[in-house]
Amino acid sequence: DQSNIHDVTVYSINDPTNEESGVLEVGYRPTRGIMRSFLKYVDLPPLTSADVVVYAQLALYKPYNSGTETPVERHKVLEDWDVTNTQWSNQPDISDIIDDYDIVKLSGAYTWEITDVVRGWYEGENTGLALKNPSGVENGSIGESWKQFYNADYSPVTSPPLTIVFRNTNGLEGYWDYTSSSAGRAGTGYINDYTGNLVVYSPHDADPLNAGVALFQAAYPNINVEVIAAGTGELCQRVVAEAENPQGDVLWGGGADTLAGYTDYFAPYVCANDSVIGDAYK
Repeated sequence: DQSNIHDVTVYSINDPTNEESGVLEVGYRPTRGIMRSFLKYVDLPPLTSADVVVYAQLALYKPYNSGTETPVERHKVLEDWDVTNTQWSNQPDISDIIDDYDIVKLSGAYTWEITDVVRGWYEGENTGLALKNPSGVENGSIGESWKQFYNADYSPVTSPPLTIVFRNTNGLEGYWDYTSSSAGRAGTGYINDYTGNLVVYSPHDADPLNAGVALFQAAYPNINVEVIAAGTGELCQRVVAEAENPQGDVLWGGGADTLAGYTDYFAPYVCANDSVIGDAYK
């Protein structure tokens, strides 16, 4: 239902003639300034007290290719807003924490994991979510850079879908129990016994990464492994941004020099084979 989706783009150069019909925008353009987008799904599917949201996802469709790729960040919105009068000057406050992001360049569908924020909507106030580019894009330091996505008004076919997966827990025990599982020198993953998810951040190339995941899942077939692959520096910045709300369990791999600057963000771990590992490799 398109009418259930409230979305708006705000512009720091607030000229209504600049607004594009049928799209949401993020980024920076000299004629429009900084552009950020807000979305809210007004009527959520009803859940009972025994229903638990186990996964939620936002999807947007980008109609055109872009010349450069940039991250589009998803942030929590901290206060309510009205789609009929939200502008740059009165836009709602958003969290500084980047809850998720997707690297956007080519046309096609892009997704953001929004499980935590949807749980918050059910537990308290539904304030929607915000999409924006990093400050290095918004301040114009890399020049004109912006991305467009179809909004709810464009077409029922391309209207931004919200996917919510939930499970009724009547009769289930130990939903919030976790089991620790060694991931070698990378650390210990704490696996939710109910969802069975292990989130691994890794800068490894595809071949060793896929091989390692396959070996792990052969030993632990009931554990679902979700891999976030990126460079060491980018992953460490993500860990910092998520410090108050960690999304990953294990960072597997990465350069020692880079990781040395982020030790405060990781839990101490001593491998079972520590005594036979050279100090240079710890």
